[in-house]
Amino acid sequence: MKNYTLTRALISDLESKNLMLTIKAIQATQYLELDSILEKLGAIFNNTSDYNFVEVDFSHWGSCPNNQNKFNHLKLATLHQNIIKFDYVNAYGQKSKWLAEPEKLIFKNNAWYMVAFCRQRQEHRIFKISRLKKLEILDETFDKKVLTEDPLKEWNTASQSLIPLKLCFKAHVLNRLYHYFDDSFITLNDDGSFTLEALLPEGEWLYSYILSFGSSVEVIEPEHIRKAISYEIKQVSKLYKL
Repeated sequence: MKNYTLTRALISDLESKNLMLTIKAIQATQYLELDSILEKLGAIFNNTSDYNFVEVDFSHWGSCPNNQNKFNHLKLATLHQNIIKFDYVNAYGQKSKWLAEPEKLIFKNNAWYMVAFCRQRQEHRIFKISRLKKLEILDETFDKKVLTEDPLKEWNTASQSLIPLKLCFKAHVLNRLYHYFDDSFITLNDDGSFTLEALLPEGEWLYSYILSFGSSVEVIEPEHIRKAISYEIKQVSKLYKL
């Protein structure tokens, strides 16, 4: 409504703080005009200093400005419904060319993903943004497709099978376990080591995660994962001719 003024009486102090904190979290995506919105809402609620104790930064250590530029371009392409062209490197290191309609950006498991409709395959796909290369934003626009199936549901439940895993870690890597796991999954052993029991997706991510701990972890079960890690260690030894 024209000339309508928002009164503070409509929103409690707690609600105003929750609103401002939510907007600050979204601000980390460098969404258009959020700085101006925060400033105006802060003036309405009279105390902007209350909202400065939270800062959200989605960038990772070692990231470069090109990654942020790529994210910003994808954000604008999604908002304006521009078709995009890009090369994509899959989990096996294979590169392919794509023409797609970006529809949604998702932050999950410490990484950004994009849901897009693929022009060649005529279906929705999920892409990890860090694997997008040679991104081009085209002038051609698109109308959003009606989703017959939710790609996120399939991604969350059926993309990889979960297996029960039991791992024993040395005490000095406990801080790394807390990056992903709650106390309820971790047990302190008599010798000071820790045992992790959890359901995890089997695949390259799991092998890489276990190997990243070096000699500070031992796979207790299942046996086929224990053998897979042993095989990878032998391949590394061959590479370095040890």
